[in-house]
Amino acid sequence: PHPKTMIVETIPDELTKPMVMKLYHGASSENVSIVKNLHQITPPCLLQEYLPHTYDIRIVVIGHRVFGFKRH
Repeated sequence: PHPKTMIVETIPDELTKPMVMKLYHGASSENVSIVKNLHQITPPCLLQEYLPHTYDIRIVVIGHRVFGFKRH
């Protein structure tokens, strides 16, 4: 499963639950935040459904190799 994701170019009419906002520039977790109201949204961005969790999944690409790990 993956979170529902939408591309946002203008501020939506409503926000019914917390969402994860990812700006188009930045790396790692830079420019990623949880938004709880419309005033916190900065288009253009991606908005993803917030899924509560107790761990972090990290994916790293070095050359042609992909590494992933789960951090608690």
